[in-house]
Amino acid sequence: MSTYDHSGGSHDRTDLLPLKAGVSIMALGAMANDPNCKVKIVPVGLSYFHAHRFRSRAVVEFGSALDVPAEYVEMFKRGGSDKREAVSKFLDLIYNGLKTVTIRAPDYDTLMVSPPIILILFLDLKLCSLFKLYDGYTKHRANT
Repeated sequence: MSTYDHSGGSHDRTDLLPLKAGVSIMALGAMANDPNCKVKIVPVGLSYFHAHRFRSRAVVEFGSALDVPAEYVEMFKRGGSDKREAVSKFLDLIYNGLKTVTIRAPDYDTLMVSPPIILILFLDLKLCSLFKLYDGYTKHRANT
């Protein structure tokens, strides 16, 4: 199963938008209905070179696959407030996974540093360090 959730927002937002519950409900519901079903969620981040331009180049970053915790499935099966809590906790897990593959920034100016960084890393084929470099820049900027 594959879902696309545009909850990441647009290219000029400095952080992710809150996730919608659908992906969590589908994963927990599938596992609650079939104990043999093993759902995994793979966080995917897209970083565009020129987001306003049609057919702009993009970097696609895949995160580690997330397993659905069995305790959340049991909570989901119980229904009521336990079900809502399971959906919420699993959404938090997914959100944390997405944070590892998306560029987030404390402000718009910092966010606008990312296209040149992406281009340099793309040309140098060191994409795996993109988010580490960006996090380092953000921390350095906060300390200056």
